[in-house]
Amino acid sequence: QVKESVDKRLPFVPDQVNSMKQVLELNEVPEVEVGPHCGSPYGCDFASQCWGHVPEYSVFDIRYGRGIGWKLYKEGYLMTTDIPDDYPLNNRHQIQVNGDKFGKKIINKKEIEKFLKTLKYPLAHIDFETFQMAVPSFMGTRPYQQTCFQWSAHIQNEHDSVIKHEEYLGTQGEDPREEFITSLIAAMKGVKTILVYNIAFERTRLKELAIQFSKYDSEILSIIKRLDDLMIPFQKRYVYYPEMRGSYSIKKVLPTLVPQLSYKDLNIQEGGTASSTYANLHLVQNEKQVAQIRKDLLAYCKLDTYAMVKILDVLEGLISYKN
Repeated sequence: QVKESVDKRLPFVPDQVNSMKQVLELNEVPEVEVGPHCGSPYGCDFASQCWGHVPEYSVFDIRYGRGIGWKLYKEGYLMTTDIPDDYPLNNRHQIQVNGDKFGKKIINKKEIEKFLKTLKYPLAHIDFETFQMAVPSFMGTRPYQQTCFQWSAHIQNEHDSVIKHEEYLGTQGEDPREEFITSLIAAMKGVKTILVYNIAFERTRLKELAIQFSKYDSEILSIIKRLDDLMIPFQKRYVYYPEMRGSYSIKKVLPTLVPQLSYKDLNIQEGGTASSTYANLHLVQNEKQVAQIRKDLLAYCKLDTYAMVKILDVLEGLISYKN
């Protein structure tokens, strides 16, 4: 049935191709004002042409407000520094604009201290890595399901005590999920606070694992109950520096607070690369190359949790906090 439908359309293809080539030869840019349509339903290939007047950092970088960037743009404002002082913004947006205009930092020592007092020792910083596959390879998984294959943890028994590192990385080509969760359960035994950055991701993955491996559901639920989110002080603007540019992503927070700590020297520098690298690792035949890639994956995830350790150190230093 599909072949018959395709065969009927084939005679029209050459004319369509010729028509498209003629359009390309015109060397003209569409005269269409930029708008939300530029990214809906997909990004437009002409964006670099139409958006040439928009600087790298603009009102469109005022984050976490539905349509605020477009509203400001339509009113004639392009840079955040163009926005009048009396323009009605919510508190979060005003903090960002004030940071851009006046270099103003926010350090709310009272709220930072309240957050730090919720953390109990032994304390662990953890981070998960996942990959997705269009065609599921493992029993009980669905297309594009986030499959956990790696975790890293920096664990500290007491404040100012030695920090130890533990980690897990699944064997390429094999289902890593059960070993992932059993090794994590063992590592988190006795830990009172389990810090993540952006709790929704790790919590959702753990809930999925509890359903997929119900014999561990009580242990997984225990981990979920002990989770806390290091993102909170930045998300709620207890700490804000202009260099964060309105974002509370760890990719903005880390270079601002701990500029000496960088991913630039790593072969794997971000989560998307880690995910695709692991997903295709079983196709690599050279054993030395496999060993190096596994080493690179471990180094990347380890730095993710060490970054959290250093961010917590900065928060404590801002108020000279001692637990």
